[in-house]
Amino acid sequence: MMVDAKNSGSKARVAVAGLGAIGESVVRALDRGIDGLVLTAVSAQNAAKHRAWLDELNSPPEMLPIEQLAEVAEPRIMAARSWCRQAR
Repeated sequence: MMVDAKNSGSKARVAVAGLGAIGESVVRALDRGIDGLVLTAVSAQNAAKHRAWLDELNSPPEMLPIEQLAEVAEPRIMAARSWCRQAR
Protein backbone atom coordinates (compact mmCIF):
# COMPACT_ATOMS: atom_id res chain seq x y z
CA MET A 1 0.00 0.00 0.00
CA MET A 2 1.48 3.33 -1.08
CA VAL A 3 0.95 6.48 0.94
CA ASP A 4 -1.10 8.94 -1.07
CA ALA A 5 0.81 12.17 -0.52
CA LYS A 6 -2.07 14.24 -1.87
CA ASN A 7 -4.44 12.81 0.76
CA SER A 8 -2.14 13.02 3.77
CA GLY A 9 -4.33 15.73 5.30
CA SER A 10 -2.59 18.29 7.45
CA LYS A 11 0.40 16.05 8.09
CA ALA A 12 3.82 17.10 6.83
CA ARG A 13 4.99 14.76 4.07
CA VAL A 14 8.48 13.42 4.85
CA ALA A 15 11.03 11.81 2.52
CA VAL A 16 14.20 10.05 3.65
CA ALA A 17 17.36 9.89 1.51
CA GLY A 18 19.63 7.07 2.56
CA LEU A 19 18.57 3.82 4.22
CA GLY A 20 21.59 2.95 6.31
CA ALA A 21 21.34 2.57 10.08
CA ILE A 22 20.08 6.11 10.66
CA GLY A 23 17.76 6.29 7.67
CA GLU A 24 16.22 2.92 8.46
CA SER A 25 15.61 3.96 12.06
CA VAL A 26 13.94 7.18 10.93
CA VAL A 27 11.77 5.33 8.39
CA ARG A 28 10.67 2.74 10.96
CA ALA A 29 9.83 5.46 13.50
CA LEU A 30 7.78 7.37 10.93
CA ASP A 31 6.00 4.16 9.96
CA ARG A 32 5.09 3.48 13.61
CA GLY A 33 3.64 6.97 13.72
CA ILE A 34 4.87 10.42 14.67
CA ASP A 35 2.20 13.06 15.24
CA GLY A 36 1.94 15.46 12.35
CA LEU A 37 4.22 13.49 9.98
CA VAL A 38 3.66 10.93 7.23
CA LEU A 39 6.39 9.10 5.31
CA THR A 40 5.83 9.47 1.57
CA ALA A 41 9.07 8.44 -0.13
CA VAL A 42 12.59 7.14 0.33
CA SER A 43 15.71 7.04 -1.80
CA ALA A 44 18.66 4.66 -1.69
CA GLN A 45 21.60 3.92 -3.93
CA ASN A 46 20.59 0.23 -4.00
CA ALA A 47 16.79 0.08 -3.92
CA ALA A 48 16.66 -3.72 -4.30
CA LYS A 49 18.68 -4.16 -1.10
CA HIS A 50 15.96 -2.44 0.95
CA ARG A 51 12.76 -3.46 -0.86
CA ALA A 52 11.98 -6.49 1.35
CA TRP A 53 11.93 -4.66 4.69
CA LEU A 54 10.23 -1.60 3.18
CA ASP A 55 7.41 -3.82 1.88
CA GLU A 56 6.83 -5.11 5.43
CA LEU A 57 6.06 -1.62 6.78
CA ASN A 58 2.49 -0.65 7.63
CA SER A 59 2.58 1.98 4.88
CA PRO A 60 5.47 1.25 2.50
CA PRO A 61 6.81 4.47 0.98
CA GLU A 62 7.48 5.06 -2.68
CA MET A 63 11.11 4.46 -3.75
CA LEU A 64 12.30 7.41 -5.83
CA PRO A 65 15.56 8.80 -7.17
CA ILE A 66 16.97 11.37 -4.76
CA GLU A 67 16.37 14.12 -7.31
CA GLN A 68 12.59 13.56 -7.09
CA LEU A 69 12.21 13.71 -3.30
CA ALA A 70 11.62 17.47 -3.33
CA GLU A 71 8.56 16.93 -5.51
CA VAL A 72 6.76 14.72 -2.96
CA ALA A 73 7.82 15.90 0.48
CA GLU A 74 8.87 18.74 2.72
CA PRO A 75 10.91 18.15 4.86
CA ARG A 76 13.47 15.80 3.40
CA ILE A 77 15.86 13.96 5.69
CA MET A 78 19.34 13.30 4.34
CA ALA A 79 20.66 10.24 6.16
CA ALA A 80 23.42 9.17 3.78
CA ARG A 81 27.04 10.09 4.33
CA SER A 82 27.98 10.18 0.65
CA TRP A 83 25.03 12.41 -0.27
CA CYS A 84 25.63 14.67 2.74
CA ARG A 85 29.25 15.17 1.70
CA GLN A 86 28.16 16.04 -1.85
CA ALA A 87 25.62 18.57 -0.58
CA ARG A 88 28.24 20.74 1.15
